[in-house]
Amino acid sequence: MLTMKPYKKNKKSLNWLKIIAIINAVVCLTACGSSYEPSRIIPKDSKIAWTKYEVIDLYWMYSEELDEVAEILLGNDAFRQSVIEGYNYVYIGSTREREFFSDEDWESIVGLFEKTRMDMIYRSWQEGDDIVHLNFNPLYRDRNWFITTLYYFKNPEIAEKYKKAKSLDGLEHLNGYWYINEQFRKG
Repeated sequence: MLTMKPYKKNKKSLNWLKIIAIINAVVCLTACGSSYEPSRIIPKDSKIAWTKYEVIDLYWMYSEELDEVAEILLGNDAFRQSVIEGYNYVYIGSTREREFFSDEDWESIVGLFEKTRMDMIYRSWQEGDDIVHLNFNPLYRDRNWFITTLYYFKNPEIAEKYKKAKSLDGLEHLNGYWYINEQFRKG
């Protein structure tokens, strides 16, 4: 009988260890789930840093697709509400925002990413301006950073406001509702 007690005690200890292990596994899986990074629309290493003039060429090459995607973003009320609730801007760069769009609209957004290799698309609602801007990877050249962005302003008065108040003094009208800006930063 002496040999039975240690066995029962070890069996109870093993059961407790199993329970603790299960609890730890659940906690770890929950923690990992909360830090989940949605998959990128295009791989980070496939994004391209374009010069301002190359982005202008991209614009002319894909102007219809750019117009379509800008209008998709501006016309989507659910996405607009997420922008307002998200502190005045929300970006698209991963599949996290997929839920806001129809299959057809999402396909257009992904197609534009694949064609232009941009970094992200933002929709801003600062002071009710409601604009779309496309950011491209910064270009590092001669120890300096060049950051090119395309902006879609439905209202030209808002573009003028941004030129003055938002430090986009290099903002140039490209065509239609589209404007381009290149920022320069010393590296």
